[in-house]
Amino acid sequence: MIVGAGVAGRLLKKDIDSNYPDIEVVGFVDDQRRKSRQVLGTGEELSRIYDDYFIDEVVIAIPSADGEQIRKVLLNSLSNRVPIRIVPRREIVLKTDIVKYADVKVIEPDDFLGRRPLKRNVCLLDKYYRDKVVLVTGGAGSIGSEIVRQLIDIGTKKVVVFDRSENMCFELVQQLTELGIGKRRYEVVVGDVLNRAKLGYVMGRFKPNIVVHAAAYKHVFMMENNPEEAVSVNVLGTRNVVEEAWLHKVGRFVQISTDKVVNPESIMGATKKLAECYVRSRQNDKNKKMDFSIVRFGNVVNSHGSVLPLFERQISDQGYVTVTDRRMKRFFMSIREAAQLVLMSATEKGRGSVYILNMGDLISVYDVARCFIRSKNLLPDVDVRIKFIGRRRGEKIVEQLFTREEKKMMKETKIDNVWRIADCGQCPDNMEGILSELEGLVMGRQARTRTIRYLQKLFVSLKR
Repeated sequence: MIVGAGVAGRLLKKDIDSNYPDIEVVGFVDDQRRKSRQVLGTGEELSRIYDDYFIDEVVIAIPSADGEQIRKVLLNSLSNRVPIRIVPRREIVLKTDIVKYADVKVIEPDDFLGRRPLKRNVCLLDKYYRDKVVLVTGGAGSIGSEIVRQLIDIGTKKVVVFDRSENMCFELVQQLTELGIGKRRYEVVVGDVLNRAKLGYVMGRFKPNIVVHAAAYKHVFMMENNPEEAVSVNVLGTRNVVEEAWLHKVGRFVQISTDKVVNPESIMGATKKLAECYVRSRQNDKNKKMDFSIVRFGNVVNSHGSVLPLFERQISDQGYVTVTDRRMKRFFMSIREAAQLVLMSATEKGRGSVYILNMGDLISVYDVARCFIRSKNLLPDVDVRIKFIGRRRGEKIVEQLFTREEKKMMKETKIDNVWRIADCGQCPDNMEGILSELEGLVMGRQARTRTIRYLQKLFVSLKR
């Protein structure tokens, strides 16, 4: 059975009829019945269709589909284990209408959580990055390494990776080598953003035109118990990178942030909010020789420590998955989307602006768990149990991408589906003084307790 009776679905049926005599297409599922006489029903009628027909496999043939459409198919297929696969959502399929059964693949998280591909202005990106050197802190991590790969793909003169994880740096070098990327195109440096002297040396040696600051502690639960470390890396580390970039006459600084900064209830969110505020305070300085911008992400699918690799391991090792709360909802984006947003936002002229991808509706984490299990041809709470373990400190039931005040200031950009907030407000005054006090606290006695108390004074939303 083919889901989607449009052009791709009909081309897939034609390929099967011509080249696979042992396979019979019983019909289509499509919300617009008039597309074909062979439409058996709509997506909402999948349960009935499974009962009425003997089906060995379902193929989703909607290359332009967004994640919501794929989730709908999975969530309406929870009464059986019929394998569900998908026609690749690649640009080549969208542009050429070449659809072959041999290319049909298993459903991956990007398929049921992603949006339609962002429209990239390839000419603009090529022109902007062609002759530039770009330094990426945290450049060996899941998001940072994708930024690095995309920078290399669009012809950036040189990409400098700065990351403190020796293992991830090694893996990135191996990947780039296997892809045949010449060593003149990139440099991988093992270094910590807390080592300002090393940062200065690297910037002085390679003279970057753009700095993308991705290095940060990102896990809410871990940082609740290690607030002094969160402040050191996320706040003071950001200051180090900004100051060295300033001294070395970098033209553009891009700060990678998170939706956890909106009315922060976690240590991680509070420290990333302070990092945002510090970056914006430097943009407001009178000597404006460097342009700053901030990119805010939701949850990035398949990044290190994200929920989907956790589900994968739990299914393999335990036979169940854990969800904190049935009501919990999150914004999700793919690693590819996250990297594209960073690279495209840097081409914008808004100084000190925050850029946010229009991420559509919040998605239930419970539904994500059910879709993930069903994409493995397993049934939730039959083959794989879903255990609710309760919300941990610092975790919100529902995340936000912007405050009410910020929503009033949002403007569209020339980038497809990307918003810009020119003035975020809500930042403490005297950021230099705040950072100096925090530096003393994290290095002193009772660092954990005193750091938490100080952050609570700055952010009333930080509950304990």
